Amino acid sequence: MDQHLAQLIFFVVIALVIVAILGAIAGFLQRRGPLPYERVGELFSAAERSFLGVLEQVFGKEYRILGKVRLSDIIRVRKGLSGKAWAIANTWILRFVILERSK
Repeated sequence: MDQHLAQLIFFVVIALVIVAILGAIAGFLQRRGPLPYERVGELFSAAERSFLGVLEQVFGKEYRILGKVRLSDIIRVRKGLSGKAWAIANTWILRFVILERSK
C-alpha cells in the first residue's frame, strides 16, 4: 500500500474516533440536562477596562498584561505553611498581572 494512502487512512480513522468520542460526550451531557452554569457578564468593569487600556499603552510593547489571575497561578505556597496561606493563594484574584514578553 502506498505510504500516503496509509497515512490518509490512519488520519481518517483517528478523525472518526474523535468524532465518536465527542458524540458520546455530547449525548451524555444532553441526558444530564443543562449544565449548572451561567455567563457572568463582562470580565472587567468599565473602570477596569479603562485602566487596562492605560496599562497596555504604557507597557504593551515590552510586556504582556493578563487580567483576573489567581495568585496561586503565579506563586506556590511553601510546604509546611499554614492552611490560611494556602487558602489566600487559592482565593485571591489579582486584577492585573504584568509579564515580561519572551525574548
